[in-house]
Amino acid sequence: METKEKRSLDRILIVVLLAVILFLLVGIGYLLLLDKEMPDLTTIFKSNGEYTIPLDDFVVNLKSNKPVNNYARLSIALMYTDESYGNELVNNMSKIRDLVITNLRNRTAEDLLNEESISQLKSSIKEDINKSFEESMIEDIYITNIIVQ
Repeated sequence: METKEKRSLDRILIVVLLAVILFLLVGIGYLLLLDKEMPDLTTIFKSNGEYTIPLDDFVVNLKSNKPVNNYARLSIALMYTDESYGNELVNNMSKIRDLVITNLRNRTAEDLLNEESISQLKSSIKEDINKSFEESMIEDIYITNIIVQ
């Protein structure tokens, strides 16, 4: 008699577990397939009249005076204060990325490990971007991640 009750409890437990797993899979599938529009990049990071646009990671070969290849991986965000600049910056992302890569390729690994050189790099990137748009759109450059090899 106990074995029949135990088998019955085992079957009920298996059915309940399968139902929970099925419910979770359906819920996850629904969330993954849910057709949501991605938020505008310019509105993701917005506070107190300052707007930031995060750029995709940069992985570049650095200038080297030695026979050793050095690489850098950086994450950068652009800060601006006039909301109307957001669309123009997003629409010209290829130009901005090119300017950043050009600046990075002219640096050595030692430059990216020195705080003063990082400050100069940020100023140089900011100036180059503002010159390319012929107005001061960018107020500051934030380096959010940096790895030098």
